[in-house]
Amino acid sequence: MTSYELISIIIASVSAIIAVLSVFSAIKANTLSSSGIETSLRSLIENGRNIVNTISITMAPLLAQKDEKSFSEIQRKELDIYKGLFKSAVESWLNTYEEACAKYIDNKIDKTRFKKQYHSEIRGVVECQELKSFFDPTTSKFKAILKVYEEWENLEK
Repeated sequence: MTSYELISIIIASVSAIIAVLSVFSAIKANTLSSSGIETSLRSLIENGRNIVNTISITMAPLLAQKDEKSFSEIQRKELDIYKGLFKSAVESWLNTYEEACAKYIDNKIDKTRFKKQYHSEIRGVVECQELKSFFDPTTSKFKAILKVYEEWENLEK
């Protein structure tokens, strides 16, 4: 074996080792990135839920009154504003679930961990009677949520 062949073998070996280390480094970075995404999604979902809850608590005294006909004009306008804010907050909150489910579908997060964390939440959101209008199969803009729900809940597939 000539010295050139020996040098070529050494260079090829070092290159192979560097390539393997690069792959492991990329896998580790992807894992860290994935957990960062998951943490961010959890934070967004919790923040959305808190906003919805805050608006609900603020609206509660108005909703507790039995007869909306007896509302003053100001109370009626106030309730209309709160209802609009509530619907907007719910849509934003559902958008965070939509984003999370899209990442699940695109394999951008750990699917096993995601299912453990979100299975009952996704089921609760989709099956909630108050949210049914958001999940009509033909008109819903929350297709990723519905797709994940169907995957997890349809045992015949």
